[in-house]
Amino acid sequence: MNKDVFMSATIRISVVLVALLSAARGEAGPDRDAAAAALAGPLALQAGAGAESGSQQTWSRTFKTGPHGALELWNLAGDVTVVGGGGDSIAVKAIKRLHRGGGPSDLDRIEITATETAGRVSIRTVFPEMKHVSAEVEFHVQVPAESAVTVQTVSGDVGVEKVTGAVVLESVSGDVTVSGARRLIRAKSVSGDVTLTDAAGEALDVNSVSGDLLLKGLKARGCTLQTVSGSVIASGAACDRAEMKSVSGDVEYSGSLAPGGRYDFKSHSGDIRLTLGGSTGFALSASTFSGDLSSQLPLSNVRESERPRHGPRTQRLQGTFGDGSAQVDVATFSGSVVLAGGK
Repeated sequence: MNKDVFMSATIRISVVLVALLSAARGEAGPDRDAAAAALAGPLALQAGAGAESGSQQTWSRTFKTGPHGALELWNLAGDVTVVGGGGDSIAVKAIKRLHRGGGPSDLDRIEITATETAGRVSIRTVFPEMKHVSAEVEFHVQVPAESAVTVQTVSGDVGVEKVTGAVVLESVSGDVTVSGARRLIRAKSVSGDVTLTDAAGEALDVNSVSGDLLLKGLKARGCTLQTVSGSVIASGAACDRAEMKSVSGDVEYSGSLAPGGRYDFKSHSGDIRLTLGGSTGFALSASTFSGDLSSQLPLSNVRESERPRHGPRTQRLQGTFGDGSAQVDVATFSGSVVLAGGK
């Protein structure tokens, strides 16, 4: 892991956060040699390529990739927005902006490198070390709807909408927002919320360390949704398999189950609420140490362990709804479990 690559522009991104980004991106991110090459690479801004206005400078490029191209974008500081549409080209607009100190010459030193090979476009920002200067690069990108999109940023929000190709998004300090993605693979933030609307995929990996996961209209064969300090809330969901976990937040699932599906809901210090629609039967196994258990659905073959009068002890509830074809496991330590029926 290269922890030195990210030190630049007096944007004081900690070594700890950089290490977290390296761990989160896995093989999708630049390796040590690639990062070092980017820092040493030539200045990509050329005369006539950008419009200057004192504290900001604009850079733009268009790449003819065909309708099934790919975008890989890595940014140190600044928001990234990607929108899918028609056409056969990827259009990139970047705004280099100074927030404190420095001048036009400092903007020139912030490099944006761009390469295109066989329909795959790679964009990277390189911030030199500049004392007493705070800067960012904000990206606005338009891609053909069926393009594959990978975006990684250290300090900045990431937003993608109307992209039906494979999507991988990662931020260290920023929110991640996705709308209308049909092949979402991964959406991660270390210090930020992750919000998905009408997203779908085969096997989704969505997580945060200190943020909420908010999912509306999620459809997936399998999904892993995890956060440490935040809640996980999925509404209108339809997943064949789901694993939803939080350490210090609530877990809520509202949607349908698949016959034969497996569902695992866990929280240490939060409540768990399941609102289950449809007619799919399931076998329930639920437990809590210091909270309450309740079911608004008629269960058969019920087995309960009641808490003793004095002192806390794990309370358990097992039962079957319908044919019991799906498996639902629910566990919380200091929260309550509520099982409700949907429409």
